Amino acid sequence: MWDGQPSCTYPGLPREPTFEGDYAFNTGQVRKFGVVDYTFVGLTLVISTIIGFYHGWRSLSKMSTKEYFTASQSIHPFPVSLSLLASFFSGVTLVSTPVEVYNYSTMNFWAGTNYLIGIGAAAFIFIPLFYQLKTISSFEYLEMRFGRGIRTVCSTLYIFYMIAYLSFCLSAPSIAVSHVTGIDIFWSITAIGFVCSIYTAVGGMRAVIWTDTFQIVVSLIGVLVLLIRCMMAVGGIGVVWESALRTNRIRFTDFRKDPALPNTFWSIVIGMSTIFLSYGVNQSQVMRSQACRSLQGAKWAVLGNIPGLCLFFYASCFIGLYMSALYENCDPVKAKFVAHSSQVGLQNTKISNVSQTVKASGVVSASLSSISSGLNSLAAVLVEDYVKLYLYPQIRSDRAQILSQIVSIFFGAIVLEITHYISSRAHLRFGALSVISLTTSPLTGVFILGVLIPQCNVIGAWTGLIGSIIIELVIYFGKKFAPPMAWPKKALTCVSNCNLTAFSNASISSLMNTKRPILPKLPTAKPPPMP
Repeated sequence: MWDGQPSCTYPGLPREPTFEGDYAFNTGQVRKFGVVDYTFVGLTLVISTIIGFYHGWRSLSKMSTKEYFTASQSIHPFPVSLSLLASFFSGVTLVSTPVEVYNYSTMNFWAGTNYLIGIGAAAFIFIPLFYQLKTISSFEYLEMRFGRGIRTVCSTLYIFYMIAYLSFCLSAPSIAVSHVTGIDIFWSITAIGFVCSIYTAVGGMRAVIWTDTFQIVVSLIGVLVLLIRCMMAVGGIGVVWESALRTNRIRFTDFRKDPALPNTFWSIVIGMSTIFLSYGVNQSQVMRSQACRSLQGAKWAVLGNIPGLCLFFYASCFIGLYMSALYENCDPVKAKFVAHSSQVGLQNTKISNVSQTVKASGVVSASLSSISSGLNSLAAVLVEDYVKLYLYPQIRSDRAQILSQIVSIFFGAIVLEITHYISSRAHLRFGALSVISLTTSPLTGVFILGVLIPQCNVIGAWTGLIGSIIIELVIYFGKKFAPPMAWPKKALTCVSNCNLTAFSNASISSLMNTKRPILPKLPTAKPPPMP
């Protein structure tokens, strides 16, 4: 009987998985996608493209930037809410959240509370302001409040932020899809990026919203099917909870106050809340809330994200727990079957043929939805904050839409090129994350300053913006000389029941595409109570 202490050598355990059947680690052959698999993923791309061209064709008779960027404020709140949900819960989150739980603990569950903070602030503070102003660019508010200089600097920071963000959003899921399908990562990136750029440029905001609606349904199916298949493979929540307790993954009470420590209650709830506060001032979110028919509809569209985000986030967390139970006694990383724990997550845990197909489609859909809204917002910022402001103030609305379509394709090409370059260079992917961090806080801070502190003037805004950037740069470069960060202790992983003989007969490429072992039931013991 288990004595309550995390260990790889307790009586009656570990379980004794048997590795039988035509798995990759037995045959030495990588299982590739078949016709059905390619058809399913291909349909995701084709349907998204058809939706984009359909709405582009319907909008030919009413070409204008208002139609292209806000759909003439004629969309029902429900698809807008699904679109906001689709872009906020990106393919990166879908891939990384289970791995975070697998590597460390359930402390990450606290991150769900930040949705209430960010979405609440957006619905009741920021969205009403932008909706009543009727502006396409959220940075136009900054000119009204602090002057043209602040507007231009902040819109420039946003362009750098969004290009870095989209490159990372395209890179991580494309690598995941490449691992699952065996397709070269170059073509994986090209297919996703090209399709997304084309339908976004042609269809504008209507295409973004309705393709997001389709894609979020595909993503939800992918997450739920994978979760159900995990439950069928491992067992109920009691079995998973007991396994997580044995491997020291169940932790909810790390209340240490040191701000340098990651994965504590305070670093997650307070630290991450600043990230989620940017939800209400992000250009891509503001534009879609502007597409609603009324202010009340815009509020409901934003608030409707709370249950959806919680569903996606906690389902992904539980997938991480199921992964830990599945590999409790044969950790693929420690056994050197895979190079990194990220390969244990969605992209390399082939629970079944069905879940392999739908999870790849889900990751592709989540990636498409984030990129399409980002490209649309980049086009809006460049046209509204640069072309109309400095170069061609009197440009006709129909010509401005054509220019916006060209700019959208242009930014899509830039994101594609950057993603190709950083996809095989991990240090550059971290560089993209650094650009995101360096720009998010100053931008959010300026908007909060303008909206919540009426006494603040232009001098205060410039001081806050420049000071924030300087502090971010000091932190970024200072960490290179600081002692290594004290990362939380990793969860217990064991290799006491790996079939090393079978694995030694397979190639490394095969090992990175391993199917699950067949696990017998756990000994019948009452699982520890859930807190």
